Amino acid sequence: MTPARLLPSIASIAEYRLVVREAGVWLSAMRAIQQRHGLSGRLKMCPPASNVVFGVGADLIIKLYPSLWREDEIPDRLLMEHLDGKLAVPTPRLVASGEIDGWPYLVMTRLEGQMLGQVWRRVPPVDQRAIVEQLGALMAQLHAAPLAGLGALAVDWDAFMADRRAECIEKQRGFGMTEPWLDDLAAFIAALPPLHPPAPRCVLMSADITADHVMLAERGGRWRAVGFFDFGDAMIGHHLYEFAAPAAFITRGNPALLKALFESYGTPSAEIDEGLSRRLAGYVVLHRFSNIPALAQRTERSAPLPDLAAFLGETCALPPR
Repeated sequence: MTPARLLPSIASIAEYRLVVREAGVWLSAMRAIQQRHGLSGRLKMCPPASNVVFGVGADLIIKLYPSLWREDEIPDRLLMEHLDGKLAVPTPRLVASGEIDGWPYLVMTRLEGQMLGQVWRRVPPVDQRAIVEQLGALMAQLHAAPLAGLGALAVDWDAFMADRRAECIEKQRGFGMTEPWLDDLAAFIAALPPLHPPAPRCVLMSADITADHVMLAERGGRWRAVGFFDFGDAMIGHHLYEFAAPAAFITRGNPALLKALFESYGTPSAEIDEGLSRRLAGYVVLHRFSNIPALAQRTERSAPLPDLAAFLGETCALPPR
C-alpha cells in the first residue's frame, strides 16, 4: 500500500503561490520531519518567501524546498557546512537534512535578531554605515574562502553573462517594463564596457545579500549585523556581481554607504570611480534576478523615477571624487 502524500503535488509556480502562505498545507510534513529527527518545540510558520520555512521552538528552523527548484538545496547545504564558524557574522549551522515526497529540506539553527529590511528605517545613519562596513568585510571573507569541494557551484562566467545579456530585454518586458525604458535599456546594454577582465579570477559568492538575508540586533545601544543566511543562489563568479544585490536593496541610493561598502571590502580608493559605478550598474541590470520595474517603484520615493538613467544613477552612484 502506497503511503499517503504529506505534501501537495505542485506542477507550476502559479500553483505553488496559491498555497505557499497556507500553514495548514505544510503542517503534516513539518511534523513528520520533526518526528524523524527528534526535534522538540512548537512549530510556527515564518513569513513566506521562495521556500516554506517553519520555526521549531526557539532554536531551530526547517526549510522546505519545492520540487520545482529543488536544486537550491544544494548550495544552501554546501555553504552552511563550508562556512560554519568561518565568517565574522554568524551563519546557520546545519543540523539535519533529508527529503519528503520529493521535496528536499534542511534543519538548521535559528539566528538571532530581526531582518534588516524590517528595521533599517529606524537604524541611525552612523549605525547604518557600521553595518554596511560589516557587510563589506563579510563579502571579502566570503570571497577569500577556499573553493575546494564546491565544484557544484562553478559557472562558466563568460557564458553566464552572455546569457544574461541575451535574455535581459524580454525578461524586463515580462516584468512590465514600458517601451521607453526598454529602448533605454537596449542602448545601455549595447554601450556597456567590459564588466570583468578576460579569464577573471572567480570567487565564492552568495549573489543574494539583501535586506531579507541579513539579521540585525541592538548591542550596547548600537545596531549591528548579527546573522547572515540563505545561500540558495550561491555561485562561483566575478566578485563585482556580488555588489548588485546590496546596492539595490541595502545601500539603496545612498552614495556614501555604497562607497563604504566598497572601501570595507578592500577596493582601492583609486578604483572607486565612475567606471566602477558603471560596471556595477551593468551587473544590476544583468543580474539573473533583477526586476527593474519593481525596484524602480519603491514606495518610499516621493515621485516615480522618470527613466532608466535615473534608476541606475540612484542605485549605483558613488560620491564625486
